[in-house]
Amino acid sequence: MTRKRCTISGAALLVLGALWCAPLIAVVWRILLEHTSSVPLQSDPAMMRALLVGVLVSCVSAVLSCAFSGMAGYAFSQKRFYCRDVLFGALAGAMFFPPVVMMAPLFRITAWLGIYDTLAALILPSSVTAFSVVFMKVAVDRVSPETIDSAKIDGAGEVAVFTKIVIPLVRGPLLALFALQFLATWGALAVPWAVVDSPRHYTLSLRLAVAIQQLNSVPEAEVLWSAGLIAVPALVLFAFKARDIIRGAMGALFRYE
Repeated sequence: MTRKRCTISGAALLVLGALWCAPLIAVVWRILLEHTSSVPLQSDPAMMRALLVGVLVSCVSAVLSCAFSGMAGYAFSQKRFYCRDVLFGALAGAMFFPPVVMMAPLFRITAWLGIYDTLAALILPSSVTAFSVVFMKVAVDRVSPETIDSAKIDGAGEVAVFTKIVIPLVRGPLLALFALQFLATWGALAVPWAVVDSPRHYTLSLRLAVAIQQLNSVPEAEVLWSAGLIAVPALVLFAFKARDIIRGAMGALFRYE
């Protein structure tokens, strides 16, 4: 009976996986059959620029997210300060709001700061998110307070404790957070749509969305190649780092070793 249930579960997962991958397979198939000779990256500088902007914004946002969220998670986990639990509860609750809710506030804030339609407007909103702070707080909870106290007794300051004790112990969750934040920023649409206007600051995801709106005037090859390129980072991470990412996320959330 157990083996039969496992077989049924495996078959169901295969069917769901095939349905989930079907659109990507269709895009790749159309590219291979009809558009291998017309690569827009060679003939369309705007698409190449959108690709480079997307890579730059995603990488910088992921690095800043690991740094800022790591520090915030350390503070929420190991420090005692006024209204700590209230603030953390507010952060946890903020995770349930969809990104589209933040479009109007982000537009107003970036315009007020004078960074609207700049790369900074794309990077800063993704540098610290409610999810990343909660994720790292839970990860840092695994670090024993006795370990930190011992380091302080030996003369280590807060910077040394964080960089030499905490960071090495949460290296797996940090790797998982980097990958998750990179993918989230790479595929984000709500934030770029709210904070940039000129095509020179379009990310690849935003350029694809605009191209779909103008499908009658945009070559089909450009739309298909954009959709295929957006899927590349996720496929690469899954192929080479899936086990490390899953292990890091499980270690942060479920104390998995």
